[in-house]
Amino acid sequence: MTRVDSEVESLIAQAAQRHGAGDVLGARRLVEAALARKPDSPAALNAFGLVLGALGELEAAAEKLAEAARRAPSIAHFHANLSQALRSLHRTREAVAAAREAVRLEPENGIFHAVLAAALLAHGDAASAVASAREAVRLVPGLIEGWRNLADALVRAGTAAEAEAVYRHVIRMAPGWADPWNGLGRLYMAAGSDAEAMDAFRQALALQRSTRWWPVPGAPVPRPPQPSFANTVKLRHDIEQLRYLVGRGRLPPDAWSLIPAYERTLAEFTAQHGRDPNAVLSASQWEAVGDAFNRVLLWDPPARVAGSALGSFDRAAAERRYAVDPGICWVDDFLSAEALTAIRRFCLESTIWNDIAHNYQDRKVARAYLGSYLHDGFVAPILFQVQRELVEAMPSILRGRRLIHMWAYKYEGELQGIDIHGDDAAVNVNFWITPDEANLDPEGGGLLVYPAEAPKEWSFSEINTDQALLWRFVDEKGLKPVNVPYRQNRAVIFNSDLLHATAPLRFKPGYENRRINITMLFGSRGE
Repeated sequence: MTRVDSEVESLIAQAAQRHGAGDVLGARRLVEAALARKPDSPAALNAFGLVLGALGELEAAAEKLAEAARRAPSIAHFHANLSQALRSLHRTREAVAAAREAVRLEPENGIFHAVLAAALLAHGDAASAVASAREAVRLVPGLIEGWRNLADALVRAGTAAEAEAVYRHVIRMAPGWADPWNGLGRLYMAAGSDAEAMDAFRQALALQRSTRWWPVPGAPVPRPPQPSFANTVKLRHDIEQLRYLVGRGRLPPDAWSLIPAYERTLAEFTAQHGRDPNAVLSASQWEAVGDAFNRVLLWDPPARVAGSALGSFDRAAAERRYAVDPGICWVDDFLSAEALTAIRRFCLESTIWNDIAHNYQDRKVARAYLGSYLHDGFVAPILFQVQRELVEAMPSILRGRRLIHMWAYKYEGELQGIDIHGDDAAVNVNFWITPDEANLDPEGGGLLVYPAEAPKEWSFSEINTDQALLWRFVDEKGLKPVNVPYRQNRAVIFNSDLLHATAPLRFKPGYENRRINITMLFGSRGE
């Protein structure tokens, strides 16, 4: 037995080294070998959970980490690891409980106080998060994550000046880290300092997505370590986008060779994995596309327009419709022609479509859309102008509610879009920018909104990801959705507690025909 235990320990140690060096697949093989020798080893279960989390298998990761914590309840870092996995799944109440147990077991460990701060912040308890983060950095003054958590918590607690100082402190401690720059960007955005916000977001994007083509053409940029997840949705999109950019002279000639490299990678990837799964690119595939995959070749955020960014829609009429329970209206001619053109160009040209997490998930539903977010390149002066003018145009709905998040999704023609969910905000503004002629179903292709609020006591995880719970709620109430058909430059403005889903899609093939929707979230849930 002693020999087997030492072999298991050796395999786990080797797996940790591989994991730390970026070879997550190699780490997985070693941990699986350890579990084959001793399936009930808490250390091996914990290591397997960490590897699965790095590979994006979040539910399975949480299960293994929970099993490790059950089998060895006195090991504090098992509970801390479980907390972080649960937070990734938005199971924030459980994440707080697991972190509190880690702190109880080792109250002088600053890392565990930082984990608790992150869980508390995700759960919406900013004041407690501030206290836990302060304790983390008191115990470990050099703990970068603790300082970052403190800054994030201070923002949520409304202490902007101290938060800015702490973000600057983190940047001095870790000048190559994008997170504090993104935090500063959000802070400046909330304060109305758009130029400073753009500079901070640009700094963050350059740190996490730079290439030899952007932001400094010709500058040597190291290739990030493997693995990088891909699927056929992402690879097909990138090929189409590269062709589009080359065809318009928007990429330098030395980037044109990426197209055949991507085409070979797509063919190999499909032969290996089929059309559906998210999987790690092989070494040869990474060699072919790693200089560009999930990184910025072009990012040219449009400036503010000289006049209004909003179109001619009737503001007062929209406010009156929204005032009728449960709170939903939609308007046409949402953006001015100049703003619509600028935002559409930005979405078609910018190589910022890096979120593939929604494709081919647990139930293997054929979903096919990519995301881009505020913290990862989907940010521009024109978008700030739109949201600020919108707050002024619709004061009864939006005044006093700050922009808390913003993103865009880009879809393939006929696979499914976003399933039923709610958003963690007060008001949702969702607008569409692809021309109407791309939509083959004039009475569909838009948004389905269910006219009843999700219960206030539901957690974000429940309103955003628990499909069984959401459909049961809809069925028990006998809810029929309000169908808002797709139209270019139509905006749907609704109470974010209303469950909603993308209507079935039928759009023409071709890159410029991909449906693009943009979402802006305002205020906090329950306001």
